Amino acid sequence: MSRLMARLRRAERGAVAVLVAILFGGGVLLGMGALVVDAGGMYAERAQLQNGADAGALAVALGCARGAASCSGSTAAAGPAGSHANSNSNDGKTAVDQVCGRDGLGGTALPTCAGAQPGCAAAPASGNYAQVQTSTLTAGGGTLLPPAFGKAVLGSGYNGKTVHACAQASWGSVGGGLAFSVTASICSWNLATSNGTVFAPAGPYPPWPARYPSTATPPAPGLPGGEQVLLLHGSGNDCAGNLGAGWQLPGGFGWLDDPTSTCSTYVDVINQYQDRTGVPASADCITALDSARTNHTVIYLPVYDGVSGTGGNGTYHLAGFAAFVVTGGWLNGSGGWKTKSLISNQNYCSGSQRCLYGFFTQALIPQGVGGGGYFGTTVVKMVG
Repeated sequence: MSRLMARLRRAERGAVAVLVAILFGGGVLLGMGALVVDAGGMYAERAQLQNGADAGALAVALGCARGAASCSGSTAAAGPAGSHANSNSNDGKTAVDQVCGRDGLGGTALPTCAGAQPGCAAAPASGNYAQVQTSTLTAGGGTLLPPAFGKAVLGSGYNGKTVHACAQASWGSVGGGLAFSVTASICSWNLATSNGTVFAPAGPYPPWPARYPSTATPPAPGLPGGEQVLLLHGSGNDCAGNLGAGWQLPGGFGWLDDPTSTCSTYVDVINQYQDRTGVPASADCITALDSARTNHTVIYLPVYDGVSGTGGNGTYHLAGFAAFVVTGGWLNGSGGWKTKSLISNQNYCSGSQRCLYGFFTQALIPQGVGGGGYFGTTVVKMVG
């Protein structure tokens, strides 16, 4: 039996040798090699181009979200699209064929995308977006990805292929995301920002009180654009129809459910979000507030435009997200948190009042979904 199996194996090897010789003679294996190597090269090239287009579109969108000045320079060859496209290429070379979109700034920064472009999805029907189209650029300045074996199969007329990629990123108001477990009424936000027309400067922030006069002592709820006193419990909130404790929700006191014990919760404009009863701040929230105050970290407060229920059955309806920088507060809870303002070195609240001090600014939220009204926060995301 063993001798029979050995003869069969020798016969198989002979058959394979004959088959390989036939395939080589007919050019089949050469063609297969061209397909594998050249197609693989094009696949790798497109992956690099797509990474560059994605990074470039996000960079342009981020710039445009910050305003006209940073958006208008985004179409230059040395701008964010070009630098990000090149950095995602193995040879550091990528052609940026087009940077266009809809900027929401009167069309003065980004040119309108003209018609269908290779590899590009249809333009979003509405809203702001940036589109970046990339294509092959070799280290020698050529625009064709050179063939490895394709010329041998397709003939001397084949000199390679230009590979394209395209990406779109949008920016706009935030309709859902991870928020700090404290909420503010739209009435309080309107007073603090003069209906969204006056914001405090954006970060990064120098050591206090260098940015603001150390003698600044704005009355609650504060001058538009300046430090605010957000009242969680007590009297003195002068929003129309918003007198007394609870910010229009008796027993609510502005605290929200904290399912992950990080003083944060996910909320969006589609659903209502639940309050957490009681005046005291949780230990997790005190830790988070202390860190935010020390590091001048922007936190994202959900802004509500409607309430229902009372106490443990109370719910808020989200209007959008506000960017808030904590400067101090007067809270009870686990050990209490009665901390003077970093700007004025004063406490604005006392006794049974419960307050947060800080100011509303404008910022990009790291993660979120679009929708809702604009309350100073912007989200950037890939859309195509």
